[in-house]
Order: sequence, then C-alpha cells, then structure tokens
Amino acid sequence: MPIIEARNLAKDYNLGKTVIHAVKGVDLRIEPEEFIALAGPSGSGKTTLLNLLGCIEVPSSGTLQMDGREVTRLSADQLADIRHDKLGFVFQTFNLIPVLTAFENVEYALLKRRLSPKERRDRVMDALEEVGLVEHARHRPEELSGGQRQRVAIARALVRQPEIILADEPTANLDHLTGGKVLEIMKRINEERKTVFIFSTHDPKIMEIAGRVVYLRDGEIVPAGD
Repeated sequence: MPIIEARNLAKDYNLGKTVIHAVKGVDLRIEPEEFIALAGPSGSGKTTLLNLLGCIEVPSSGTLQMDGREVTRLSADQLADIRHDKLGFVFQTFNLIPVLTAFENVEYALLKRRLSPKERRDRVMDALEEVGLVEHARHRPEELSGGQRQRVAIARALVRQPEIILADEPTANLDHLTGGKVLEIMKRINEERKTVFIFSTHDPKIMEIAGRVVYLRDGEIVPAGD
C-alpha cells in the first residue's frame, strides 16, 4: 500500500475574475521509505503540490489518501491531527522562533503531546544529537549559522517521530557545502529511520540523491527532459 496516493488532484486559486490552476489533475503514488523530489521551475506547482500532500492546502478536486485513508474531506481539526501525528515540515526560511533556544524550538513541537518533562527532554536531546547540535542546545537562532538553523528545523520536524517529512526548498538559503551536509543528514535519517522525505526543489544536489524525481510544469507532471 502506498503511504500517500493522489488521484486527479487539483488546486485552483480564484483571484477576482482570474482563476489560477496551480495543480492540474495530478496522479501520484508515494511508497514507504521513499526519498522523492518534486522538481520544476518557479510557478510549476511543486510547492502547491507539496502543501496538498502535507494537508496544508485543501484540494479543489480529486482525492488524497494517506495509509489508505481518504483525507480530502476531513475537517480542519482532523487535518491538524494528521499533520501533528504523521507529518513533519522543513521550510527554506527555517521558521524558528527567535526568542527561543534551539532546545526550546524543538521542544515546542512536543507541547501538545502528553509527555513528562523528562520524556520531552530526552526526545529533544535525541533529535538534536541526530543532527549534531547537542552542544548548541542553549543557543538562540541569531547565534547559529544558516546551516545550524536548518538542522534545528530538521530536529523539530524529527522530534515527533513522523512517518513523513515534507521539505520545501530546504537548501535554498544555504551555500553549496552547508546544503550538502544538511542533505546528508536527511538521507541518513531516511535510511536509518525509514522516514519518507518529499522535497519541493530545483536544487540539482537534491535531485541527484533522490530515489525518484517527479517533474512538474504548469501544474502537471511531465516526463523527465520535457
């Protein structure tokens, strides 16, 4: 069974008298343990598709199943539960809370879980150790490099132990060397924890190491090279 299956998935945006067809009739199966990239130029629909797969956006039409469960018509609260329980997110702008330390930013993702303070601390420190940042646990984002901030964001996504991590242009604000190190961490997590990674990207480095690349143009999946 695929972990995610989209059938004829579409997303339209109504802008006054104009309708933007951001995603058009996409069929896509994502299997357990995949490390997959959604690639294409700006405006191709890859970020919108990523948001649909992550239950951030609601499709205009089509269906989306997760572990065989139809999620397209769930309520906002039910979708929030899926995002909290099954999904982790990494964004190109890191989205860290400036006034919190690295530890507190990661811990924030666990505050709705019924965990004891010790359980929370252990989970947070394990996640920071996974990305090599235990020694920076008490540093605020302004005291960290771009690569370190992104690693905090990965730890925050990881700490809830999700089945799937969705990453929107995670290397876009990093230099080549730092971006490569961040990708190595993600690939290792994929291989060791069997966590599914879905990227939205135009970064050749991600496409090189992805197990599969899905190319989009004008909201539709197209063959490689078209």
